[in-house]
Amino acid sequence: MKGLLTSLLESNGWGLLFLLFIASFALTFADNEFVTTDEVYNLYIDQLAEEKYSDYDSYLADFEDDLEAIDLDENEGEIDWEDIFYDCLFIILQFIVSILLVSLILYGGIDLTYQQEEFSFRQVCKPVILGSFIFLIPTLLTILNFTLITTDFTFQEVKAFKPLSLASLFDPEETPYWQYTFIKIINVFEFLYVFLVSWGI
Repeated sequence: MKGLLTSLLESNGWGLLFLLFIASFALTFADNEFVTTDEVYNLYIDQLAEEKYSDYDSYLADFEDDLEAIDLDENEGEIDWEDIFYDCLFIILQFIVSILLVSLILYGGIDLTYQQEEFSFRQVCKPVILGSFIFLIPTLLTILNFTLITTDFTFQEVKAFKPLSLASLFDPEETPYWQYTFIKIINVFEFLYVFLVSWGI
């Protein structure tokens, strides 16, 4: 394992970044196709609407009549390449910004601490890119859990599923929102990321 990580650190940084983008897009696509599908999300939206507007049945009936009068796009269900482009752009920008920010902060700290030694920005950036692969593991575990183990699930269950996190020990409905948000950040993957980045530098 150590030899594999060493050889990855010695490889081209652009290749690692490209591989990270491809893996992230593939997992996001699989998540949208098999876990958080339109059917699961629409059921969640319908439940929210029913809870919120249950007293307005007469208004809702009028609204549904008005909706039927509207002509909807007949190309619904076809692949929309524009949406795929924006999904890819969002994934790429998200990784570029996070990798650059972490790398700049680490490079600034290293430069201030070890002024006599030569560190290039590339030496700092490669371990950060490599460490970012760790954050793909929770998405992979979510896909595996909701396609192989738990096949009947709701959108709330998908949102509450935090593998190897402290949040898995608490009920999200009974825990205050601000506490639950803090608790779900504490997980094994954050520690692995810090370890891998510090080992790589």
